[in-house]
Amino acid sequence: MHFYGNHVADSARFQLIYDSGTKVLNYHVSVGWKYEDWYKLQASGNYYHYELSDISSPWHRPEWTLGVENYIMPNDKWFITANLNLLGGIQALNLQSAESTTLNPVMDLAAKVDYAFTPRFSVFVEGNNLLNQKNERYWNYRVRGIQGIGGLTFKF
Repeated sequence: MHFYGNHVADSARFQLIYDSGTKVLNYHVSVGWKYEDWYKLQASGNYYHYELSDISSPWHRPEWTLGVENYIMPNDKWFITANLNLLGGIQALNLQSAESTTLNPVMDLAAKVDYAFTPRFSVFVEGNNLLNQKNERYWNYRVRGIQGIGGLTFKF
């Protein structure tokens, strides 16, 4: 299994670290709720237990994740999602300095709105990191602030 460490020559880059005998035990719980045909709520959590043979820690892999997803479909034309994702327990290794640390938990609030003019043509707008968090999913790589994208879709 592969893991990541900050590169030995440049700590702003990454180097793959392989473990030849990784075993991962994943505890997963999920619950969902649906209200009529227009609202759906899904919540899930994961805990990962790693058994490693060649390395000391599962570098840059989360120990736990939590997620809450909301789906709103008021009619056939609109589709709205709002999601909150958390992950933590990420241990990081800098191969240049041999320093290691546990990164702060990562939180991302995202939303997306789709509007279908026809079954084949629609527009969307999407936003990520809406709380403008200074997350570090990978050591020395802070996530950008609020991110947005919009576009058109055409199915043929």
